[in-house]
Amino acid sequence: MENIIERYHKFVKPAYNTFIKPTKQYADIIIPRGGSNTIAIDLINYHLKYKMVKLFPGNINKFIIEKLNKYNKNNNENENEKVNFDNN
Repeated sequence: MENIIERYHKFVKPAYNTFIKPTKQYADIIIPRGGSNTIAIDLINYHLKYKMVKLFPGNINKFIIEKLNKYNKNNNENENEKVNFDNN
């Protein structure tokens, strides 16, 4: 265990302080716990779907939603979480 802690302090922490920490101020969004934070990722995914539908009104909405829902299905997203934005 001491060996792991020693390597962390010798390699990981200095690399983080040199490369990651200084660039965090320029990030628009930071997702804590990265790819394992499915709630944050789903929230961003939903927001992007919403923005795309608003940017491309009309029949292309169906195309965008179908493609995004197909992508989500392929990435094991819950089938009940399909997006359906109405233009009404």
